[in-house]
Amino acid sequence: MVKIIPIRFSKPVVPSDASDSSLEQRLAEELKKNDITLENKDILVVTSKIVSLLEGNTVDISSIKPRKRIKFLARLFSMDPQRLELVFREGKVLGIVPLRKIMNDRFIRNFYLKHSRNINATQEMLKKNFINVPMTSRLGLIFDNAGIDGSNIPDGFLAPLPENPCLSAKKIKDHFKNVFNKEIAVIITDTLSVLNRTGALDVCIGCSGIYPITINESGPDLFKPNKFGGNMVTVDAVAAIAGAVMGGNTQLTPAVILKGFEYESWNDNGDCKEYQNVISFPTRSKIRAGFYTVLNTILFKTIQFLLFLKSGK
Repeated sequence: MVKIIPIRFSKPVVPSDASDSSLEQRLAEELKKNDITLENKDILVVTSKIVSLLEGNTVDISSIKPRKRIKFLARLFSMDPQRLELVFREGKVLGIVPLRKIMNDRFIRNFYLKHSRNINATQEMLKKNFINVPMTSRLGLIFDNAGIDGSNIPDGFLAPLPENPCLSAKKIKDHFKNVFNKEIAVIITDTLSVLNRTGALDVCIGCSGIYPITINESGPDLFKPNKFGGNMVTVDAVAAIAGAVMGGNTQLTPAVILKGFEYESWNDNGDCKEYQNVISFPTRSKIRAGFYTVLNTILFKTIQFLLFLKSGK
């Protein structure tokens, strides 16, 4: 039976905490305070925000000096020049989402206001802070604002993503092996918007001790000896479960322990390139696949039109 145990921190983590104790030490301390007993094959899931805060990977906004070209670009697109400067440092900009224009759609705007805990605050944020949003590539994923976050952190600071979340996960795993004498797995998560959904989910951005996918390719199903496909992105599934328990507001639970979840152990080296080679295809392969998909779709739709064929539902 799978059991999920939230690790409630005794107080919020702030940037100055990085000088008091290491990430691994703080997590071990909070685990003991919560009276949680570790067992072999447990999975520790930790939010990227806590990793960045306790590794000292935070930025004082006042220290960011944007370049003249960044200021010009920010002025054109109604962006904060200091945040945009940091975005350029952290990731490769792939596109700009015109969020204010999108929010002018009556249905979308009304949906967000209907599902808001504070309508006035939502309206104010949409008006001032989210006009154009840069989408960037980082760690094999696409983040808004390069994953830089200003929530759950004191005013005046921003928290970029961890520099190497796989290495951070390995350090935690190795530290817990030394302290508790238990072999566990560690997953570090961040929150991403979900395409064609109205909310977000936590996904894995780095892990250690757990093989990222569960291999079911060409295995049997209920009626056939071999099934095409079926590999599951295990680390993302665990991240989503953990994210639902941790929350992202005032819960003070930036980590959870999963017990009883079966997975394949992984003797990784803490290198995110190694992780991404398992979890994702190379960029050139994805571009090639996209090109052939577009070409094939155009050909199919053209022939479908000439044959006067209509789709169903």
